[in-house]
Amino acid sequence: IFHENVSMPAGLVWLVFECVLFRSQDAAGPGHGRGQRARVRILAATNGDLAAAMKAGKFRQDLYYRLAAVTLRLPALRERREDVPSLAEAWLRRRDPTRAWALSQPLRRLLLSPALDWPGNIRQLEAVIQRARDRALAEARDAGVLDATHVDPVDLGVESLQVPDPQTVLASSDRPLLTGFQIENAQLADTWRRLDAERAALADVERRVIQQALAAHDGVVARAARALGIPRTSLASRIARLDDGD
Repeated sequence: IFHENVSMPAGLVWLVFECVLFRSQDAAGPGHGRGQRARVRILAATNGDLAAAMKAGKFRQDLYYRLAAVTLRLPALRERREDVPSLAEAWLRRRDPTRAWALSQPLRRLLLSPALDWPGNIRQLEAVIQRARDRALAEARDAGVLDATHVDPVDLGVESLQVPDPQTVLASSDRPLLTGFQIENAQLADTWRRLDAERAALADVERRVIQQALAAHDGVVARAARALGIPRTSLASRIARLDDGD
């Protein structure tokens, strides 16, 4: 496994090239007269721009085409913002398998913010969540919810935190809202993550509407329900569900 192959020393690049070129034949490094037989399977990874490196003469073009028999490209976090909250939750489950961590709605919206570029990708996200977790535990040893207040702007590479409103989060998506059921099987997982992101934003809108209806009717659930055009029991269950999500 070669990581960050764009920055490999020239001597190592030549050795890798010989191994790939001759496959199971003898390969010798620079300055060595005798070669040693090697049978290898090579996995190479980089965060760099290989096309630019080849154009600049920093990476051998012939080596690239021999290594690139099968290529996989993982999109940057900024290209799949809807996955960020789910990735943060997955990291928390791995880090604290015995503690049921949850992300507050403001933190979810912050992680989905179009203002964040995530130049450090997964490593940056993990560092942000790690530090947020540490701050939450410093406030309360039994903490189980991470909030936007636990995040330092410096960790995100911004001067100040601005939690976007739900409408901004929805409008910033590079894909339209899901309006039909014609979904390819290969897109099911991606569609589910998309739904998770939209549910988080819509939950905030629903909470605001309910709060406004209750305030307009002196907190009387039955009257607020009539104003919203839904049964009182439905409104009561929605209030309970939203309270549980705080």
